[in-house]
Amino acid sequence: MKQLAFSEIFTDFLEMASHILSQGYKDPAASLIGAVLEDGLRKLCQANDIKVKTSDDIASLNTKLADKISIID
Repeated sequence: MKQLAFSEIFTDFLEMASHILSQGYKDPAASLIGAVLEDGLRKLCQANDIKVKTSDDIASLNTKLADKISIID
């Protein structure tokens, strides 16, 4: 149920970013999409018992998830 709620929120923010972009505001749209991506990666890390720091950025979160998947395969 929790993941479903997060999916709906994720979709809402992506729709907002799309609307902002269609109005010609590419930088705010990119920032919003980046925030959505980072939040999603943080949630995936939590779901997979990966320790994250508040200072972790998108690249480090992505690397941690990729490393975890490599270990599982």
